[in-house]
Amino acid sequence: RDRLALLGWLADTIDVPIPRYAWGALEAPSFPYAFSGYPKLEGVQAASLDPGNVDLERLGRQVGAQMRDLHAVAVPEAMRPVLENAGHRVSPREARDGKLRYIRDFCRDVPPLRARARRFLTDDDLLVPDDRDGPVLIHDDLLVEHLLLAPDDRARGVGWLDWGDACLGDPAHDFAPLVSWGGDTILDAMLAGYGRDDAAFRARARFFGICLAFVDWHHWRRTRNGVAQVRTERLLDALLPA
Repeated sequence: RDRLALLGWLADTIDVPIPRYAWGALEAPSFPYAFSGYPKLEGVQAASLDPGNVDLERLGRQVGAQMRDLHAVAVPEAMRPVLENAGHRVSPREARDGKLRYIRDFCRDVPPLRARARRFLTDDDLLVPDDRDGPVLIHDDLLVEHLLLAPDDRARGVGWLDWGDACLGDPAHDFAPLVSWGGDTILDAMLAGYGRDDAAFRARARFFGICLAFVDWHHWRRTRNGVAQVRTERLLDALLPA
């Protein structure tokens, strides 16, 4: 119920189409769980598209501007407990160390990137500094499957789904999923739309993006999507430190 209230408030606060729950916390004798629903948001999941076929610069500028507005929202005191209890602030070290479980498979299957991947996931000299600006309202799960694009214009976002992880945290986390999909091209565009491009912020967004790319690679390997797996390997080749 707290999440439904949060989404209702957000839908009236930010200029991004998000789920507006018209039916909340419903119960039925024939179904043992509470459920809810909202009118369908039309669009195509960005995850279904090859980023090479998308105008990443135009899309990135739009999403970056929307993130800027989201992160600037003043959170009412009544909403803060919901957001503060949603999760914890994940540091660069925690984000990186959580991906160590993929290192054996990756190093075995992708020999050309073995040394660079192992170094990124184990060398503390490559860690970036933690956020020192204080937490802001973030989506915290803006994966490409949660970003809807217009069916007739694959470079125009028309909706953000799955706000279950929204919390107060490091704004760089919201950039990471799109970096793990579109690399530096979309990162540059998002930062331009966001209106911020200091070295520390860019480094964190890029770092978290690389971490997520290892998760993507594991997912594509497990689901035997060879095309997406190779695409992620090429992206990691471009993003991993030399």
